Amino acid sequence: MPPPPPPPPATNFYFDLRIAAIKAFTTEENMTLIKALAHRNKSFDLSGVEFQKLRINLRNVQEKNLQLAQANSHTLDELSTNRDRACFSGIEVAQNEAFLFHYIAASMTN
Repeated sequence: MPPPPPPPPATNFYFDLRIAAIKAFTTEENMTLIKALAHRNKSFDLSGVEFQKLRINLRNVQEKNLQLAQANSHTLDELSTNRDRACFSGIEVAQNEAFLFHYIAASMTN
C-alpha cells in the first residue's frame, strides 16, 4: 500500500480558509460591516473631542484652584498680621492702664 499523500502546507490551507470566508460574506453583510466600522471610527473621533474638552476644563479648574489657593494664602497672611496687631495693641493698652494706675495712685498720695 502506498503512503498517503502529504497534507497541503498550513499556510495555503489557512489562506484558502480566509479567502472562502471573505467570499462567503454577501454584499449586504459587507455594507453592514462597513457601516459598523464607520460608526466605531465616529465614536473614536467623538471620544477624542470629548477628551480634548475634558483636558481644557481640567486646565481651567487647575488655574482657578491656583488662584483660590493664592487668595487663601493672602487672606491667611492678613489674618495673621491683624492678630499680631491686636496682640500688640492689647499690650499697649495694658501698659497705658498700668501707667494711668500708677499716675493716679501717685497723684492721690501727694
